[in-house]
Amino acid sequence: MKARLLSGLAMLGAGTLMLGTTAIAQEFPAKPVRIVVANSAGSIADLAARVLSQEMTKFLGQTVIVEPKPGGNQLIGLEYVMNAPADGYTTIFTYVSPLASLPVQVKNLKFDPLKDLKPITTVFGIKAFFVTPIKQPWSNFNQMVAYAKANPGKLNYGSNNLSIQMVIESAIRQLGMDIVHVPFSGAGPLIQAVATSQIQLVITNDSNLQTFKEAIRPVAVSGEARLAKYPDVPTFKELGLAQIRDPEYTLNIRTEAPKPVVDKLYNAAIQALRTQAVKDGLAKMSMDTVGDTPESAYKKLLEEAALYADMAKKMGIKPE
Repeated sequence: MKARLLSGLAMLGAGTLMLGTTAIAQEFPAKPVRIVVANSAGSIADLAARVLSQEMTKFLGQTVIVEPKPGGNQLIGLEYVMNAPADGYTTIFTYVSPLASLPVQVKNLKFDPLKDLKPITTVFGIKAFFVTPIKQPWSNFNQMVAYAKANPGKLNYGSNNLSIQMVIESAIRQLGMDIVHVPFSGAGPLIQAVATSQIQLVITNDSNLQTFKEAIRPVAVSGEARLAKYPDVPTFKELGLAQIRDPEYTLNIRTEAPKPVVDKLYNAAIQALRTQAVKDGLAKMSMDTVGDTPESAYKKLLEEAALYADMAKKMGIKPE
């Protein structure tokens, strides 16, 4: 009798929980949804999030607000979201590489970026270019490598965060070059430095490449195949540097958010990404629309994290 009563209470509790989850899903969203951007206002992430939010608003029936919270290599925005309720009303738009590399960069993290956040979808990817100044004694990647090997310690490369530094450093070591790292606080000063030959190698995007096309040239690019726009520029994969991939940006949510709520956000994001307005808006910024499943996006995040863990181990990098 007692066992039967306990069983009945358990079933009642489970039923109540299911009803509660269903009710949440049915009424969501009952107020504006926030997309926190872990980068500064006017950054490519911020601009892309605004293009996406306008169309998501139409499919959700509630305003989707974009709120930049830059700083701390995305940590300020990430911690803000982790301190918000896990009800689906606060999401975060992030660059995958810094997120994936946080465990090997930051000691005593207040959250686990690989467990406490999950991607809703990958919004876009862009091409990453190795770029050098035009006024240098080389005109392609192999010539640059040969020059660097013949002149150890005389060339400089720049980066404005540790994840990019790790990727470039792994390539330099793999190729047997000795190039000195110069840290920068932002992407603007970094691209200016390579355009004026203060440094000789950076990773950047096509937008910066076009802006400074009179001063810099691409010598390698990410992706599976060469670009029609740059037919003479080899891919990193061709060069044996497959660890340098297309940078991607994902829309993420707290892992504890109810699945029906996540499903609604996913459907709204996917429908938005299929609109011509979003496709055109992202294309104008040299972005490739993605729109994969949460499972696919999460798998890529874990793969990226494993890649950074391996690089950190080889380079002797420990969280600080």
